[in-house]
Amino acid sequence: RCLSIDNNNVSNISTQTFQGLKELRFLDLSQNHISSLLQFTFSALAKLLNLYLTNNFISTISDTAFYGLANLEYLDLSGNLLSDFPVMAIKLLPSAHIVILSNNKISDLGSFDSSAFMIYLYIDNNNVSNISTQTFRGLTELLDLDLSQNYISSLRQSTFSALSKLLSLYLTNNFISYISDTAFYGLANLEYLNLSGNLLSDFPMMAIKLLPSDKLYLVMFRVNKISQIPTDILTLRPSTSYDFQGNPLSCTAELVNRGDTNENR
Repeated sequence: RCLSIDNNNVSNISTQTFQGLKELRFLDLSQNHISSLLQFTFSALAKLLNLYLTNNFISTISDTAFYGLANLEYLDLSGNLLSDFPVMAIKLLPSAHIVILSNNKISDLGSFDSSAFMIYLYIDNNNVSNISTQTFRGLTELLDLDLSQNYISSLRQSTFSALSKLLSLYLTNNFISYISDTAFYGLANLEYLNLSGNLLSDFPMMAIKLLPSDKLYLVMFRVNKISQIPTDILTLRPSTSYDFQGNPLSCTAELVNRGDTNENR
């Protein structure tokens, strides 16, 4: 039920490749030389649960490449050469709760309008520069979203409004210098927000204030360009901690100490 062909010289797979493996649950094709996924490549693997395609040279994925993978729960496409998010292909994976596309060259995310099955989505270390309200509108069940190490420069109004169940949002090491007051509107259950390693010069007071979650316990602002912290930050969200380490702060010792101790929370 498990087949590992990782770290070989496989360059071509097709519909015929996996015929006869109908009971397969785990398939690892990582670290090969696969450059494309053709139509119906995995159509015989109806019972497959985990598919690893990491560290290949995949740049194109047919819209029907994953047709037939009705039970797939985990898909790892990290470390490839994808420039566009394969939205249409992934729509055919109704059980894919974990989708990993880290370390690609993705610049266009398209619109996740029929992707309610996703729970964990990782698109860190890509070339994403633009996200909007439409981008995540279909990810209504998402709990964890990682957009770290991209080229995002601003968070516009209602960008994450569809993600009412999201618990963790990672936006570290981007180029964010502007956050709309309503950027986090809709994040009713958010617990953790990481904005470290960006270009923020001001604390986004209204954006944090209008974030609707009463479960938010930690917001990371490490290594930005923030010099002033509002004096009423301690009453803004009494149950929320903030980490401002690595910023050029000029504020009261009380606030600095609060920022310095948050990492141990």
